[in-house]
Amino acid sequence: IQKIFGDAADKYSMVLFTHGDSLDDTTIEDYLARSSDLQELVKRCNGQYHIFNNKLKDKKPQVIELLQKIRNIVQKNGGSHYTNEMFQEAERKIEEEKQRILKEQQEKIRREKEEIERKVQQQCEIERQKLNQQLQAERERERQRREEERRVEIERMNEERRRALEKLEEQRRIEREAKEREMAAMMHRLNEQKAEELRQQAARIQAEQAVRMIQSVSRSSPDPCNIM
Repeated sequence: IQKIFGDAADKYSMVLFTHGDSLDDTTIEDYLARSSDLQELVKRCNGQYHIFNNKLKDKKPQVIELLQKIRNIVQKNGGSHYTNEMFQEAERKIEEEKQRILKEQQEKIRREKEEIERKVQQQCEIERQKLNQQLQAERERERQRREEERRVEIERMNEERRRALEKLEEQRRIEREAKEREMAAMMHRLNEQKAEELRQQAARIQAEQAVRMIQSVSRSSPDPCNIM
């Protein structure tokens, strides 16, 4: 009733129980005490209710009592009934409430959407950071791999250069030793030649000295012809 006619409709409403004959020996108060929902309904209608006993042949007293209760309700509300203006006002309030609820729902949806977008963006950022970290790690591994390759290549080149230098040094050593042997042989030949020349010169000098001695002796001896 409130959803259709507004909150004001409760003041003009009454709960009508149509099977009062089913209560038997139970009072309406005991019956209401068994149901909190019925108690709430009667309370919203300001405690206004009426019971019909369908088994009574003369229903007129019940109708008169109902009409009197209706008149009492009208009197409580200043002698006015629930009017079309009240219904329109209720419709207006209901529409306002619908719009308010709609705006709340839209705002809730907007916030949920923003939250979802924020979480998606946050997740995307996390994934982007992970991807960047993976790329950086891959670049670092590639850099280390290239450095290792360069290090190995440099070591290989240095080893080849060292071996080439050792080979060159060995060749130079062999050539130097060969030249030294050749030089030693040449010096030996020169020494032998010099010694031979010295021997020949000494022999010549000795021969010349012998000739001079003979000549000297010859000049100092008396001429045999002169003695005779």
